[in-house]
Amino acid sequence: MIRLSGILIGLIVPLFSIAQSLTLVDLNLRYDNPQDGVNAWSNRKKTTLNWLKNQDADLYFFQEVLHHQYIDLQEQLDGYQSYGVGREDGHEKGEYCPVFFKTNRFELKDTLTIWLSQNSAVPSKGWDAACERIASLVILNDKLDNKTLVCINTHWDHIGKIAQEKSAEMISTLIDLCPAPYQILGGDFNVTSNHTGLQKISEKLNLMQARDSRDTYHGFKDEITTENGPIDLIFSSDALKATKLEYFRHSTEGKLLSDHDAISVEWIKVKND
Repeated sequence: MIRLSGILIGLIVPLFSIAQSLTLVDLNLRYDNPQDGVNAWSNRKKTTLNWLKNQDADLYFFQEVLHHQYIDLQEQLDGYQSYGVGREDGHEKGEYCPVFFKTNRFELKDTLTIWLSQNSAVPSKGWDAACERIASLVILNDKLDNKTLVCINTHWDHIGKIAQEKSAEMISTLIDLCPAPYQILGGDFNVTSNHTGLQKISEKLNLMQARDSRDTYHGFKDEITTENGPIDLIFSSDALKATKLEYFRHSTEGKLLSDHDAISVEWIKVKND
C-alpha cells in the first residue's frame, strides 16, 4: 500500500483543484422561420441537436430560441437543467436566451432576466431598439470546488445604436453586481469587438479571441469570410484561463447548424480562494 505524507497531500490536492476544466458551447440557434426554406428548423433540427449533444459541454448558451425549439433542446440535452424566458412576455412568447448546465456538476443558486431597456424588470424595448432584447443571468455553484460561477447570456439589438451602447452599460453594471472569481459573458452582440461598449466590458472581463477572426454570422453560407469579424463573442474573468476556442460551421447532408457559427471554449480554473 502506498502512503502519502501530509506534506505531499497538501501539495498534490491543490494541483488537482487548479486543473479543473470548464467547457462552453455558444450558438445563435436561428429562430424557426418557415421562410428559411431548406434551412428551416424542421430541416436542420436533427443535425443541430445531434451535434450539440455530442459536444457534451458543461454549459450551453443559446440565442434566438423560440419556445418549441427550447422544448427540443430540453428533450435532447438530457442531464442538463436550463433557464430562460421568452423576451416578449417574460414567459413563453418570443425568443429566449437560455442557459443549460450539467446537473451532475452544478447546483442552481439564482436566476434573473433583465430587459435591455429603461424598464429592465418588465418586457420592453429600449431606446431605438427594433426588438425586445434581454440578458439571462444564471448563478451556479460548481460542486467540484464549491465555488460560484456567474453566467450571463445576451442578445443585443441589430439596429439601435443607442440601444447597443446602453446594453453595454447595463451588462457592465450586471457584472459588477454579481462579483465572483468565475464569470462568463456570452452571446450574439450584433457588434464586433472594436465597439466602444464592448471595449468597456473588456476592462472587466477578458474577450476570448481566436486566430481565425471570421464572420460568425454567415446567413447559411459555407464560405468563410472575414469582412466584419465575429459578433458572437465570449468574455470571462481572470480566474478562467482559456485553453481552446474554436468556431464550428458543421453540416450534415448539406444542413448547417444555424446561420451563425457555434463557438466552443475550454477553460482551466486557476483561482480557488
